[in-house]
Amino acid sequence: MGVDDTERAVVAAFAECRNQLASLVSELSGLSPDAADGVLSEAIALEQLAYAAVLEVVSSAMEGRPWKRCGERGAADNLARRCGTSKYRANQILTTATQLDDLPEVASAVRTGVLSAKQAQLAAQTGIAAPDRQSEILDAFQTLPWVGARQVCDRITADADPRSDTERHDAARRSRRVTRHNRPDGTTEITWTHTTAAGAELWGLLQPFIDHHHRCARNTPVEERDPAEALYADALLTMARAAAGTLPDGIRPPASGANAKVIVHIDYRSWTRGTTSPGEVCEIEGLGPIPVTAAAELTNDAFITAVIHDTTDIRGVVHYGRKPTALQATYLQAKHRTCAVAGCTNTTRLEYDHTPDWATTHHTTVRELTRLCEHHHNLKSTHGWTYTPNPDNTLTPTHPTPTPHPPPAKPPTTPNAPNTTNAKPPDPHAGQQPAGERRTKRTAVEQRNGGPRRRAQPAHDLPSDP
Repeated sequence: MGVDDTERAVVAAFAECRNQLASLVSELSGLSPDAADGVLSEAIALEQLAYAAVLEVVSSAMEGRPWKRCGERGAADNLARRCGTSKYRANQILTTATQLDDLPEVASAVRTGVLSAKQAQLAAQTGIAAPDRQSEILDAFQTLPWVGARQVCDRITADADPRSDTERHDAARRSRRVTRHNRPDGTTEITWTHTTAAGAELWGLLQPFIDHHHRCARNTPVEERDPAEALYADALLTMARAAAGTLPDGIRPPASGANAKVIVHIDYRSWTRGTTSPGEVCEIEGLGPIPVTAAAELTNDAFITAVIHDTTDIRGVVHYGRKPTALQATYLQAKHRTCAVAGCTNTTRLEYDHTPDWATTHHTTVRELTRLCEHHHNLKSTHGWTYTPNPDNTLTPTHPTPTPHPPPAKPPTTPNAPNTTNAKPPDPHAGQQPAGERRTKRTAVEQRNGGPRRRAQPAHDLPSDP
């Protein structure tokens, strides 16, 4: 077979796989939950392999300029039409495919289907900035949920940036902007872009208003509650109205200053030196790296909690502001930035949980506290789930084992018992003596026994001990 025949065979093999998959999809209705779960896992793996094939061939396919035959502007327009996506997304696919040519470790992981499309894009983007840390990037995606892996990639990118912390911060500040877009469906989208430090300060000021709206929504049934993003939007508008003094009568704005908190994770050496070195961290909780100088500026404008690390161990907790926060709460917020259950990336409305229960110990220590999202806390408190701690400070959930109930006892069978299937119901008065005769015999028995018998008093009516 020549080269052309080999290539045609490859295309035919992919077409045959697609046809077989299409026939299988038509037979998926009516699967049991266990079978459907197995198909779901395999379908996700196939999707990641299909995306790997797209990245593998898209650059070669665009060398033939297929957009010329369709009268399109360029490769991104052609790919966007064929993928049924936006031109922005098509440009991301083309960029990722080009970057993988210089990242052999990441490219190998993509070809084996262990990375999703979003993971492959971020891994390639981070690998180009730090090609010598590809294994670290891949380890993050294999061991951490998406939020944690993204934070690792952000830290690696910041370490590889040749600019100083101040230069990066100044460049980010120069790009600050607010845009507004009115949509035809009657909604307005406002985009606010600023430095990471400014974003953390704004979110810290907004948090009391978010808590206020969460408290108002507690009386609403769970299935009818608005999503967290909707409450964020309501809280932002409430904060703006409070600043303008236009809140409706009877509504008091929550105290924003004393309750606002920004958590900064920073290495002890960076804090004393004033700058970060490769491998050291200075980042805002859940948002990303910032320069040490920006963290110092926050102490003048917001209530900041700086969690100072010595390499990997927390060295101490320092509070700045008018109203101090409990050390235990800050320690746990630094330890569990998301829900402590492994794989859960929820960062909203985390609740403190005692293990063992406080009702048993009657004391509170950080060793016996963790933070769980509302869903996982409810599983433990209401549905009997248990959590096993892992070495990485996460928890593994365990489904409660139902207690087997013994089958109901069967009535004893008597040999040659008469068949009562068609028998008439017994007469309740059959065989009873007339009322007057029963009363006469009972009176005679009572006289012989010294008087009428007294009925036993129920247990709940017994007099209590003095």
